[in-house]
Amino acid sequence: MLQDANAHVTLIALGALLVCCLGWYRCSRRLRRLERNLLDSAEALGQMVEIQMSEHRRISGYMDDIEERILSMSAPEAEPPRPIDRRHQVLALSRKGCDLAEITRRLNIPLGEVELILNLKNYLAGQGSQSAPSSGDMRQHA
Repeated sequence: MLQDANAHVTLIALGALLVCCLGWYRCSRRLRRLERNLLDSAEALGQMVEIQMSEHRRISGYMDDIEERILSMSAPEAEPPRPIDRRHQVLALSRKGCDLAEITRRLNIPLGEVELILNLKNYLAGQGSQSAPSSGDMRQHA
């Protein structure tokens, strides 16, 4: 009778072990599936970010082109341009690749004013007080 009780306890223990092993196997399968889903989601999210960034760059380029067209279409006035208009004109010519001498000649404004506008643009863009790379002779202003 003792042997029957031991056999019965052994069977129960083996049954419990089998249930635990099945549970562990199911959990590990579910975990692998979740990991795959997570990797797929991360890859899809990365692709979405790349698409958004390229669209942002494309639209920013269009906005720069539109701004330059608007500035080039504005007719020169008899009175001197307002400071904001002058700033936009300097920045547009700089983006087109004009050097400092060309900008001062075209707009008939002092060299220091052109340097100041370009340095302020660079400073506000997060480049500190570095001079613009468009000309090697531009001085830095604090």
